[in-house]
Amino acid sequence: MSTKSSGLTVKGRIYGGFLLILVFLAAVATVSFLGFSSAEKGTNELAFVSGATLRVSQIEREVVGLRRNALLYAEKGDKKALDRIHELEPALRKNLKDAITATVSAERKANLERMSQLFEQYMSNLNRAAEQTNRRDEVYNTRLVPIANELTKTLSGLLDSALTAHDMDTAAMAGKAQEQMLLMRIQALRFVDNPVQSVIDVYKDQFVVATRFIKTLSDTEKDAEHRKAIDFVRDNLSNYDRLFLEMAQYTMQVDTLVNKDNAALAAEFAELAAKTKASQQTYMDELEHDTLNTVAAQKLTASIVSVIAIGLGLLFAWLIARSIISPINAMTGAMGELASGRLDVTVPALDRTDEIGQMAQAVQVFKQNAVDKTRMEEQQRAREEAERQAEAAQRAREAAIVAEVAEVAKAASEGDLDRRIDLAGKDGFLLNLCEGVNNLV
Repeated sequence: MSTKSSGLTVKGRIYGGFLLILVFLAAVATVSFLGFSSAEKGTNELAFVSGATLRVSQIEREVVGLRRNALLYAEKGDKKALDRIHELEPALRKNLKDAITATVSAERKANLERMSQLFEQYMSNLNRAAEQTNRRDEVYNTRLVPIANELTKTLSGLLDSALTAHDMDTAAMAGKAQEQMLLMRIQALRFVDNPVQSVIDVYKDQFVVATRFIKTLSDTEKDAEHRKAIDFVRDNLSNYDRLFLEMAQYTMQVDTLVNKDNAALAAEFAELAAKTKASQQTYMDELEHDTLNTVAAQKLTASIVSVIAIGLGLLFAWLIARSIISPINAMTGAMGELASGRLDVTVPALDRTDEIGQMAQAVQVFKQNAVDKTRMEEQQRAREEAERQAEAAQRAREAAIVAEVAEVAKAASEGDLDRRIDLAGKDGFLLNLCEGVNNLV
C-alpha cells in the first residue's frame, strides 16, 4: 500500500470531504428547488386560469340574472327588477374589467373585450328600453286610460239617455260604439302584455268600426244633449287612437330593444363566454398535463441526482477515510512494535507531507532516541564489564605478587637468601614493593 501523500493535508481532506458533501447536497437542493418551482408555477397558473374560468362563469350567471330582470321589467314594469339590474350592473362591469386585465391569452382577451362591448351595448339598450317603458307607462296610465274611461262613461251615459228617451236607433248605435270601445281597450291591454302587430291590426279594425258608428250617430242624431256627447266621443276617439299608437310605438321599441336587439347581444355574449370557458378549459387541461409531466420529470431527475450524490458521497468518504485511516493504522502498528522494544521496525509514511508525515517524523525521532539510548546503554555495560575485568585481573596480579612476596619472605626466613622476586611486568606500588623486598633479602 502506497504511503505517499496526495499533496492535501488531513484537515484539507476532511474539509474538502465536507465541502463535496455540501456541494452534493446543494445540487440535490437545487434540483428539488427547480422541480418545486416548476410545479409551483404550473399550479399557480392552473389556479389563475381556474379563477379566470370561475370569473367568466360568475359573469354568465350575472348576465342571466340581468336578462331575467330585464324581461320582468319589460313585460310587467317591475321596479324591483330594474333596481336589481342597477345592482348587478357595477359588479358585472367590474368582473369584466378584472377578467380582461387578468387574461394573458390574446384570443381570450379579445373575447372578453367583445363581451364588455356587448354588455355596454346591452345596458345602453336596456336604459333606452327603460326610458321607452316610462314613456309608455306615462302615455298609458296618465293619458290613454283616462280618455278611455271618459269615452266609456260618455257612451254609457248616451246609451242610458237614449234608452230613457226610447230612442232605440241612438241606443243601438251607442251600444255598438261602446262595445267597440271596450274591445279596443281590451286590445290595448293585450298589446301591453303581447306587443305583436296582429293585436294592432285587430285594434285598427275595431277603431274603424267604432268610428263608423260614431259618424252614423253624428250624422243622424237630432237631440242637442245627445249630439254634445257624440261630438265629445268623436273628438276624443281620435285622441285615444293617437295615444294608443304612440303607446304601441313605445311598446314595440321596448320589445325590439329587449327581445330582439338585446336577445341577439345576449346570444353573442353567451357564445363568446362559452368559447372563452372552453378555451380556458383546454388550456387548463394542457397546463395540468404539462405540470404533471414536469413534476414526474423533476421527481425522476431528483431521484437520479440524489442517488448519484449519495454514491459519490460514499465513494469520496471511503477514499478520504482510507487515505487517513490506513496510514494511521500502519503508524499505530509501528508505534506498538516500538513500544514492545523492536527498534528495527520501519516507520511508515515518512515521505508524506501532511500531518501524518509529521507524526511519522516524530515517531522516527522517538525510534532514533530509543536506538541511541540502547547503544549508549550497551557501551556503558561494555565499559563497566571491561573495568570489572581489569579490576579482577589487577586483584589477581596483586594476589600473585603478594603470594610471590610471601614465598620469598618464607624462603628468607628459612635461610634461603638467593630467591628474588621477578620484577618483570610489575610497576607502580607493586614494583616498589618487590624491589624493597628484593633489597631487604
